[in-house]
Amino acid sequence: MNLVEQMAIKWGTDSKVEYVEPTYQFPIQIGASGEMNLRVEEPRKLLIKVVGTERGLTQSALVGKFRAFLMTRLKTFLATLIREQRINIFQIDERLTEISETLHERLRADFGDYGVSLERFFVTTIVKPEEESNYQRFKQLHFRQYADVAEAKLRQQVGVIEQQTQAQKMVIEAQGLAQKRSLEGYTYQDERGFDVAERMATNEAVGQFTNVGIGLGMLGGVSQPLAGTIQGAVANAMGQTSSIPRVPQPPPPLSPVGPQFHIAVDGKATGPFAIEVLQQMAHSGAVTRLTQVWRHGMTVWQGAGEVAELAPLFQVPPSAPPPPPIPPTP
Repeated sequence: MNLVEQMAIKWGTDSKVEYVEPTYQFPIQIGASGEMNLRVEEPRKLLIKVVGTERGLTQSALVGKFRAFLMTRLKTFLATLIREQRINIFQIDERLTEISETLHERLRADFGDYGVSLERFFVTTIVKPEEESNYQRFKQLHFRQYADVAEAKLRQQVGVIEQQTQAQKMVIEAQGLAQKRSLEGYTYQDERGFDVAERMATNEAVGQFTNVGIGLGMLGGVSQPLAGTIQGAVANAMGQTSSIPRVPQPPPPLSPVGPQFHIAVDGKATGPFAIEVLQQMAHSGAVTRLTQVWRHGMTVWQGAGEVAELAPLFQVPPSAPPPPPIPPTP
């Protein structure tokens, strides 16, 4: 008797394996095929149980002898394995190696009872019922589900990227404005004062003395150089430059270099930014009291509202007092 390992013996199910698909719970029939390697390990046991009075045993005869019990056990083991592992029919090809190894272990004892060693066992093909409409319906449902999930994830990622881009754009614009003001020698408060002067100069009611009185009264909280600029703009608009003396403007003071702060945007540190930049960002809503900030000398990140230098940026300015009563006309 030839004890050499018999290589690449092909096998295949003689009928369909029927079971209920574990993921979508619909009945299905599949086929399977593959290859196996056999080796006679105990010739005496094989002679007693299989060969009998036969003088020889060829490979094809050996396969024929084992075909009946192989098909019975294989189909049972395969259906049980799919149910136990909840293997999706539409993903079963990804798990052929796992299925082959498990079936090999379960079938070895059956072949061992006949004195034959099942050296290797491979499932190479799972035949699916592609022609059945019920199978096609669940197949389309399965792949559409995964396509919808993938599309939703892609949209979410694009949205996050757009938000990050917008935040970075806002930070870059704020940095540019702060550098421009620093080079030209004025601050954010000065810029707001220039806007007030321009609006007052173009006001249609600027010729009314009551409006002039109110407008000039508002200049009390503005620095003297800026107040002179605003007064001059109002006087030009009224044609009364001779009645309101211009205050000579000294050169603007050099802007001191203050502390520079880093801010946390989407979990990443950006900056550093001057307080003037942070004030612009707080005005636009890009920085709030809860925004985490850090500068040199701080041991931990803190909310912007908790830092002494930045807390004033979030304080609501007090309401301006009402104008005094207009004196009666004599």
